[in-house]
Parts: sequence; structure tokens; C-alpha cells
Amino acid sequence: MVTEAHSDAVRRVGGLPRDRRYVFVSADTIWHRKLAEALAGQGETVALTMATGWPAPLQLPAAEPGLLQCVPCRLPPGWASKTAQVGQRLLAVQVKRIARHMGGRAGVILTGPHLTVLARQIKPRLPYAYYCADDYRSYVGWGGAARVAAAERQLVSGATVSIFVSEALRDRAVKEYGLDVGRTLVSPNATEERFDCEHPDPRDTLPVPPLKRPVVGILGGLSARLDLELVRHIAELPDVGTLLVVGPIEESVRAREPWVVRPGGKIHVTGPVDHSLIHVYAKRIDLALIPYGHSALNWFCSPMRLYDHLATGVEIFATDACDQVNRMRSSPITVGPAPAVISGILEAIGSRRWTAERHSRAKGHRWLDRAEAIARLFPS
Repeated sequence: MVTEAHSDAVRRVGGLPRDRRYVFVSADTIWHRKLAEALAGQGETVALTMATGWPAPLQLPAAEPGLLQCVPCRLPPGWASKTAQVGQRLLAVQVKRIARHMGGRAGVILTGPHLTVLARQIKPRLPYAYYCADDYRSYVGWGGAARVAAAERQLVSGATVSIFVSEALRDRAVKEYGLDVGRTLVSPNATEERFDCEHPDPRDTLPVPPLKRPVVGILGGLSARLDLELVRHIAELPDVGTLLVVGPIEESVRAREPWVVRPGGKIHVTGPVDHSLIHVYAKRIDLALIPYGHSALNWFCSPMRLYDHLATGVEIFATDACDQVNRMRSSPITVGPAPAVISGILEAIGSRRWTAERHSRAKGHRWLDRAEAIARLFPS
């Protein structure tokens, strides 16, 4: 058994409603883990993390109020695809055992279209919610868009409720799967208190290399998902002091775009940064840049970086390639095509808005807010 200390998104809470219980399958990505941690603040929550190998005996967790209980689950290779009929049946046995251990009544949250066999195995005994955190149709190696859509259709048809991280994902499911909108919830990604400019964090004092201001910052590194031509143009603007890239550079980008690693330039790339420390750099950004390129994956997504920037209080400049960002366009978020982003940044620098006092806009956009909304979907 692995009992993980919660992040600062979740606090040790006394007197939790003990009749609220959740089994989260699975918490293998940072955005799933953050939601699962926040749900632990709403009721007893067990999250499964997946690994391949010979199935091992399941070690059941001891309930601790306010703490996420993480259970590593070993399954045969290919459990999400080729051996799903075997692997997910074993997974279903383990989910049912966890539910019995929690008192027999638990809501199950399934986090992807690869879990259709598990869904069939736990129904109708255990109600489940489908949590759609991305446009899985765009994922390479998932069998193609048609196959993913067919799997999602199965999941939403049996789900008590379907939860989508963006309005675009929900609207598509309603249109294409005939999903009743009354059985849906839009629950975007979110931020944490440590990003909040009005709540200092002990880690804020960690040293960051001196950066010439104004600092235009990108959280998450450079990848093929971004409009790299726009990024290069902004880096070359004489009025920009530093282009800060918090994260790694994708190898394909490094090979195609030599300017990103040109010595002596104004681009500062941190390389991989532990997620627990990203806020330290985020708070050093003067103007935030979300430079998505146009693709289906970007259009349907819910950028965590958007909500982290809202928490730091920085002015945000984003391309119009993400539906969720487009819906939030208003001061201090400038959204538009590349020329509008460039002119907006130049105007903000010229008027020295980046030196103004910051105010957090994270209210309603924390993981705890998302967890509270999801918790209300399950009967007590």
C-alpha cells in the first residue's frame, strides 16, 4: 500500500462526510492526480495507479480523513488494449474489493475510453462517472478517432454522469453520442493555492537565475503543439527582456528550430522542472504567453497553465486555438491570431502594465472547487 501525503490542494480535514466514497481509476497523470487529491477533501478516496507486470495481491488502504489513498495496481501487459478482456476483468475484481473495503457504496470515476471492459464489469453494482480530460481521438497509438469515439459512446451510455474538462468536449459528446446534457458536467482543469500571488509559499524564496525584464513566460516547455513561429517572433522583439520557457524542449522542436537553443540569446529554458516547483517560476513571469497552434487536440483541451496564470495575477496573451481560452477572453486575457498577440504584448510593455500590482483571479478555479462540484453528483 502507498499512502501519499496530499499536495497543498488538499488539507487534512476532520469530520469528513464518511458516507461519501470514491474510487478513482486512475491517477497516473498530474491533472488526474490533482483532482483525486481534491476529492479526498470531500470524502474517502482511493486512487489506483497502473503498472504492468504479474498481478500482485491487492493491499487495501487504511482510511485517513483528507488524505488521498493511492493503491498501485499491477496488470498484465496490454491491459488497456490487446489483453483488456483479461486485464480489466482483474482490475474490476480489485475495484470491487476496494469498494467492499470502503463499506460497499462508492462512486467510481473512470478516466479514459480505454476502460470500457472495466465499466461493463462493475455495472450495475457500482455507479460510475466518465471523466474526459482530453481529446483522446487525437492521441497517437489509441487506435484512431473512430475507435476512440466508439469506446466513449459505450462509456457515456452507461455512466451515471459524464464529466468533461471543456465545453467543446461536452458539446461534441452531446451532439455525436446523443448524450443528455442533463447528465453532464463541465469541470475544467484548475490551479493550486501555491500559484496564488496573494498567498506566499515557502518555496517562493527558492533562487531563480536573474532574468532581464520584462519576462514573457511559457509554462510547460516547447512542443510541436505550439505556434513556434509566433514564439520565435516574440523572442526577437527588442522590447522583450527574456523569453522564459519553464519546461523541456521537445527533441523534434530542438532539431527543427535551432533558434531555441542559440547561445547568447534572450531565451531562458529551464529544462524539466518538478511540478511542485513550477509556481516558483510562474510567479517570476511578467507577461504570460499561451501560444497554441491550431489543432483538434488544442481546440478541445483545458490548459492547466491558464488557471495557474490566473492565480499569479499576470496578464495573459493567448492564440485563438483553444475553445476554452476563447470563451474567457476579456481583460486581462488577450486572445487572438498571432499578430494580435504580438501587438498586445508590445502595448502592455509600452504602457508598463507588467509593473502593476498583481491580484489573483483564482477564485472558483481551484481543484477544490472542481471536486466540490463533482462530489455533488454522487448521492450521499
